[in-house]
Amino acid sequence: DFIPDLRFTQYLGGEPLLIKPYYRIWDKIIRQNRNCKISVQTNAAVLPDNFMRLLQSSADGQFIISVSIDSFQKDAYERIRLNARFEDVMENIYRLADLKRKNKIHLSLNFVPMTINWREIIDAIIFANENQLVLSMCEVDSPFQYTFYSMSEPELLDIIAFLEKNMPIA
Repeated sequence: DFIPDLRFTQYLGGEPLLIKPYYRIWDKIIRQNRNCKISVQTNAAVLPDNFMRLLQSSADGQFIISVSIDSFQKDAYERIRLNARFEDVMENIYRLADLKRKNKIHLSLNFVPMTINWREIIDAIIFANENQLVLSMCEVDSPFQYTFYSMSEPELLDIIAFLEKNMPIA
């Protein structure tokens, strides 16, 4: 009964694309309220066909998709995101980026710099710029050994120096 009055819904935590009841909710929102924005946070490890069909049937810009990506290098990505295939994730991001270029969806990236992937901050910026995506940097707070809080001041200064030296100038 409340779907016609919704303005915004948000799905995050776990992997929303694997939660079957969400598909029924999204379908009802698309059919009953094409003005309601549907925000989905995903790791893009999977991009089910039924989700792609929902995106196609939705109003232009109705879905706001945010993809969390841990690395732009296969080995590091698969070390961080266990049981995920880097090639699948990148293919799925490109599929979503194609829908974004067609103004079908809004798409952004979330990158979480950690002690094991901080050198990829520049890669994340370049990738986002090349694909005209908004990029958010998110802070990790656990496990502690992957946080910047676990690093010494000289290590942090090395990161700053690396970024200042290698950051592309717009």
